[in-house]
Amino acid sequence: MTQEFDDFFYDYLDEIKVEPFRETVVTGTDWTTETIIRQVEKGNISLSPIFQRRDAWDQERKSLFIESLLIGMPVPQLVLAEDPNERGRYIVLDGKQRLLSILQFAADNMRNEYPELKLKSLPILSELNNCTYTDLINRGYNLSNFENQSIRTVILKNCRSEDVLAQVFYRLNTGSLPLSPQELRFALSPGEFTKYIDEVSSNSEALKFFLGSSDLDFRMRDVELMLRIFANNMFIERYHGNLKSFLDNSFKELTREYPKISDQLDEIIHDMELAHQLVIKSFGDNAYKKHIGDKYESRKNRSLFEVLIFVLSNNIVRKAIEDKGVGTLEDIIIELCNRDIVFLESIEKTTKSLKAVSNRFNAVINRVNDVYNLNVPNINLRGVDG
Repeated sequence: MTQEFDDFFYDYLDEIKVEPFRETVVTGTDWTTETIIRQVEKGNISLSPIFQRRDAWDQERKSLFIESLLIGMPVPQLVLAEDPNERGRYIVLDGKQRLLSILQFAADNMRNEYPELKLKSLPILSELNNCTYTDLINRGYNLSNFENQSIRTVILKNCRSEDVLAQVFYRLNTGSLPLSPQELRFALSPGEFTKYIDEVSSNSEALKFFLGSSDLDFRMRDVELMLRIFANNMFIERYHGNLKSFLDNSFKELTREYPKISDQLDEIIHDMELAHQLVIKSFGDNAYKKHIGDKYESRKNRSLFEVLIFVLSNNIVRKAIEDKGVGTLEDIIIELCNRDIVFLESIEKTTKSLKAVSNRFNAVINRVNDVYNLNVPNINLRGVDG
């Protein structure tokens, strides 16, 4: 992950409520790989098909993990938490990639969901290279070591708050892969909207450009950005200074209201892509970058991305800019970056505060209104002075 996105998933750490952990019951058990597969088959362990699409491990890394199980080598524990919304259903807090590897290798009864893994580049059991689980069964290979291999599984019960899960999830991921709050939202709110936002995010040209990749992002940065676009367009005036809470609540409402709002969401995406096209016409390779002094910074700025997409999603604004010439839009952003210290601070320092959000959105709206003789209303956030 580049420096550009080092802070992408740590935006909310100061916003996670510190809830009492003492009521949470932590137990440990040694489940065999066969037991783990059966638990998934029964639906007791929730592993969204979306995680399969956004797989982080390559074939060699999965194969190496399976080899460890085949030869009885110790492997890291799994950490599951009982879903606070559904007793008896468990969310994977740590070990998703290991669990996926096991299922792709040996979940014969779930091949539609977990395509069979072919082992590759095994350093110890090299004779099993290019073999699948089915191949090994047909060869009469003894798989009892694999099936009976114990994996330490820690289970958290009585987690009454999602903030408890968020704290555990963050601490487990510290020092390895960065926290992905969107993964936890997906686990806690499965449904048709989850499938929808996963699909539209992965197909968005605007998000691919901003993230600099056309590949599916296993950290769900594209989904995170799409959620922000939806939340800004539909609920911006509900924002009260806590970004995590704002996005969590937005995701829950969108999940609850989908598919009744599907046409509205499609329209937001359509306008987002048109806004992005106009930004590209105006800025070229410098799209979504701050301009300081006489040059653009090398990295894209997420706050600038959000505010430009928000303002330019208005078709009246887009038409006015195109009629006057797209270069004028670039002049507006250069002027704000270099002459408006309040705007600059709102996109590079404390970007989540009520004042910062209000300042950057309304600064762009006001300059667009002045330059293009428009009357786009400001956003009004409760608690902002003035």
